[in-house]
Amino acid sequence: MEGDFDPKASLENISFYSTYYFYNILGTNFFELRVAFLQMAPLSPISVQITSNNNVKDFVLEPIGKGIFDKVYDIKTYPDVKYLNSLETFGYNEGAVIEFKLNNSVYSSLFEINVNDQLYYTQFKPIYGDEHSTTFLYAPSTYDAMTHYSIYYINNGEVKKSNYSIDAKMNSYKIQNLPSTGELDEYKGGLMTIAYGFNDIQLYDFGPIIVELDGEKIETRFPFGYSSTANGYRFYINSIVKSGYRFWQVGSISLKSRVFPQQVISSNYNFNEIGNINGPKILDFEIIHLEKEMYLLRLEISAQNSLYYIKDKTNNRNYYGVEVLVSGDLNQAYFQSIKQVSFLYNDIDISNHRHHNVLYFNSSEIPKDGLVGLIIRDATILSNPVYTSYTYVNIFYSRYNEDLKLFELEFYVECNTQLNEFNFDLYISNIAITYQALDTKLKIKKSNLDLQGPIFKDIKKISPITIDKHNNIGQIGWSISVEDPINGFESGYVTIRGEVDQSIYNITFTAKDVKEGGDEFLGEYDFIIKISYPCISQNYKISEVGLYDKIKRFSYFSITSPNPLSATLNPFMYFLNESIINKVFLTCKSDEIVSLDTTPPVLNSLTVSSQTIDVGSKDRAFTISFTASDPESGLKNNTYPIVYLSTSNNRIIECISSIISIDNQKASYSCTLQIPFGFGYKDNIIISVYGFINNNGLFNGYSTNDLMDLKLNLGLDIVYNIRTSFTLNTVLLSHGLITEKGGDLWIFGQDLNGNSEAYITYSDGKTETKIPSLYYSTALLIKNVKATDKPYSVYIKKSSLDSNILEIKPTVYDFYIPLNKKDSSDTPTTPIPTNAPQTCLGNPVCGGPSHGTCVENKGCLCISPWFGKDCSSQIVFVDPPVIGGNNSGPSIEITVPDKNSTNPVTYSSLISIVALKETNINGETVKLYPFEDTWTSIETEPYTYDFYNKLNTTNNKNDIIVTNVKVTLKWFVNKTTVIFANEELTMNPSTLKYTIEILEYPFDSTLNGLELIMSAQFNSSTSDGVCSSKEFGETAGGDNSNYLKIKVKDYSLYGRFVRRGYVDSTVRSISNVLLDSSMKAITKPSSVQSYIGLRIPYYTKKVILDPVDQYSASSICANKSLSAGKIAGIVIGGFAFVIVVALCIIYNIKKKQKDKKMIEKINNKMTEMKENKL
Repeated sequence: MEGDFDPKASLENISFYSTYYFYNILGTNFFELRVAFLQMAPLSPISVQITSNNNVKDFVLEPIGKGIFDKVYDIKTYPDVKYLNSLETFGYNEGAVIEFKLNNSVYSSLFEINVNDQLYYTQFKPIYGDEHSTTFLYAPSTYDAMTHYSIYYINNGEVKKSNYSIDAKMNSYKIQNLPSTGELDEYKGGLMTIAYGFNDIQLYDFGPIIVELDGEKIETRFPFGYSSTANGYRFYINSIVKSGYRFWQVGSISLKSRVFPQQVISSNYNFNEIGNINGPKILDFEIIHLEKEMYLLRLEISAQNSLYYIKDKTNNRNYYGVEVLVSGDLNQAYFQSIKQVSFLYNDIDISNHRHHNVLYFNSSEIPKDGLVGLIIRDATILSNPVYTSYTYVNIFYSRYNEDLKLFELEFYVECNTQLNEFNFDLYISNIAITYQALDTKLKIKKSNLDLQGPIFKDIKKISPITIDKHNNIGQIGWSISVEDPINGFESGYVTIRGEVDQSIYNITFTAKDVKEGGDEFLGEYDFIIKISYPCISQNYKISEVGLYDKIKRFSYFSITSPNPLSATLNPFMYFLNESIINKVFLTCKSDEIVSLDTTPPVLNSLTVSSQTIDVGSKDRAFTISFTASDPESGLKNNTYPIVYLSTSNNRIIECISSIISIDNQKASYSCTLQIPFGFGYKDNIIISVYGFINNNGLFNGYSTNDLMDLKLNLGLDIVYNIRTSFTLNTVLLSHGLITEKGGDLWIFGQDLNGNSEAYITYSDGKTETKIPSLYYSTALLIKNVKATDKPYSVYIKKSSLDSNILEIKPTVYDFYIPLNKKDSSDTPTTPIPTNAPQTCLGNPVCGGPSHGTCVENKGCLCISPWFGKDCSSQIVFVDPPVIGGNNSGPSIEITVPDKNSTNPVTYSSLISIVALKETNINGETVKLYPFEDTWTSIETEPYTYDFYNKLNTTNNKNDIIVTNVKVTLKWFVNKTTVIFANEELTMNPSTLKYTIEILEYPFDSTLNGLELIMSAQFNSSTSDGVCSSKEFGETAGGDNSNYLKIKVKDYSLYGRFVRRGYVDSTVRSISNVLLDSSMKAITKPSSVQSYIGLRIPYYTKKVILDPVDQYSASSICANKSLSAGKIAGIVIGGFAFVIVVALCIIYNIKKKQKDKKMIEKINNKMTEMKENKL
């Protein structure tokens, strides 16, 4: 809704002459109108009056929802509605879930849910959808009472109620309640610390506790603070406090339940003043704009007792140190108008594709160094029920392009999000501008919506027999199938907890841990822990789960979940009627002596590697060693106490121990960590340790005060306090944003000013040296870092001294995630060609039973290592070849010595990608683009290389387009079966597979296609008595492929070309043709060459290939013809082509080449390579 008021006038009032309407101010003259509806009735037109600067204007708007024809259908519940009369939940806020569909895309629908016939404002989570429908989840949040739920929606301006309502009663899960009072202890032993805690009798499900000290909060989890008592448990912690610069004489500390934030225990404490000290004063400051959102704030400060920290109230963050780097707060620009809005790409397809894009705009009111931020408001936010308006997943920032005279803002649209208009806000100064206010919208034409995290599909419990002194070790746990059918599962964790002794077992896993037969889309995983005798009988339960897919969509479960809406994230969603599905009971026969133990374990010693730590050093490794004992029952194995290091402002870090040794009475532990840079400087660091558990289920821990008592009162070898120092060193701490395209890299740290060299080591092991082009004491700039999507490392050499090594993780703005091969989208939409019926050849047929078997109509099915149409050829297993050769292109050179000759002859082959050709409907060449020798490469894993190149292409307007090409070469050492285009292909040992990705190509016409030209050449080191031949035809064995065999003497090079492929994610027919006559292939007795064209139909995104035709054998001999028996000699490995063409336009460059010149160049190169080999 827009007005025409003075843009500098302030809004005074907006009035609505109808009910249930709300508004947001989205810009100077732009407002967002929202509506809430309660009853089934037509919605009337909306009368609006706006008053501004004494101007009044009336508007009459059409009814909300006019022209929207929604329908709610497929309503169901998890668990089924028959279980909802009295549902026992197995986690707090982890109740039932309602699922329904709407016949529209995510942002094109208006609907609400009514609870007991009252409007209920809530959030719905979209999980799956397309342009026709969207599936939503809703989490009911009313417990312990029968509740009625119904869904209302709008159909052509009229409110309608769904024909299916739900009645449910969910019983709330019982969890820990905090007592009403706590106990406080101040400044014991002369330390600037206070101790605080409470005692209680409950012994179950200890949830997270939020500790707040003088306004600084931290969330703590068991075992921090906990120890067993005779009647229950105790929670007791120490905190360092800071004196000076206070207006008040008291401070405050409080403990709050994460689940019940209204439950608070709090106390005030007295400051231990160190005298009348004046507070710090800012004498001068300087703000340096580094780039985009990054600013360097330099302050000159006078402080009587030295500077402690700087508080940024805008972001509620503390910065520790004298010179700090901060991010811009979006207050560097003034908004008036945004014009000339455009996008680099529009009408985009984000199906399994994170799509890079650039927003261009202009404004006469924004200075060139002004900051504009883009915040995505799409359905990814709705998928996270714990999202708040103060938490953003991503913010992208603008910069001014002097060449274009426009602002440009690079961002990406995440794959598999919602369709239609892309929802985002621009932030300029303190104003948020909705995308709806812009004159150009970004449209998403296709997506495979998946906002659902991985889900548990099947759960099987693993329960042991009774554990006793004879069966003294038992395994308990779960075998769980994890499903994520679109994005694919990536990683996760499962936390298992003892219900009595609170023992914790954290299991992390990735898709690589899937059991045989599974994959990232559906696979089974084992979560097993071992329990040894003596032990106690108790439930072990899954208390927390976090699962992430390949684009970080997540699912989450916790027995103490803080948000009522988190049930929509629950990976147990299919098992909500089984309230003990997350529990396995362990029966342990009681030990007469162990069962009498009533005292928890005790700490005997605690030592550290140094009682003073330099927190400014580049290496801040710190080790804590300690021993504990429990003479009555012994310490529980496979549980690991945690050491906590604390300093002022409520900062706490933890160090999980390892068991050095353990017996039936005592154990030794150790842990090592890197102390964070500057941690605890100007203060001490205090130590506490918690998490000792004995075999009779009792746990213990020690606060700093407790450790002090052990040392001072009992004389034990205990360290409870660490001193800190700070030496100025060259230390690298973090880095600015850098994408896979490389470019400028900002490094942040300490003591970075002055002459230095930067050493960058990439994932391929290669190191390059760079001279920083700009530096300050806490930031330096490295320009022209090369493009890579793999992590790499950097260190700085300054004055002959090396800094620490910093890992750099590029943010990838454009990538594809794998397709689920079992997905219905892989089903062919057109008939896929199969080979003609094959006759079994050979004498004996198929080489006899040891070589192969005859399959009716499919020909010979050979037994490895036998090969060929009659199984009379044998694969020669060779060492992995040199990939790339003397140039950096995706070529393969294979060399084989002739072991059958008394005078060994060397045979070599060269397989390479030659050119990309656009052809019209008649097969005539429209444009031809040879591949230049400008490839860059990287080894991604053993025997697998990725090559990158760019083709300079032109569209039908003669605009210059750069088409990016990626080629992956994989050498198979062992026999492997791969699935391609819904068909299995066998990759024999010594086989090479090509995968080629071509980003979008600018076809002159939708009737045109592409032809990818490849070359294979085979040479002999001698021409005496040598003949050559070539064959091209259809394979036997039923793999529906073409083959090319080029042969010199008794050795052959064999290539297989599949006749099907993925075209825009759909399986379609592909053809392959022989091009020897038009390409003037080399044909000599000792050298033979062939060209194959892989014909690609018109498409918009991506392809994967396969062809037809028959070509008879021919021979060229130096002295005499080859016998029929020798024609079927020994085959060198083979190469199978799986061509992926994923299309995307990038940049514009002008270049053309003629057919004749290109062919001459290629043949000259081939001849030269042959001569070099001979």
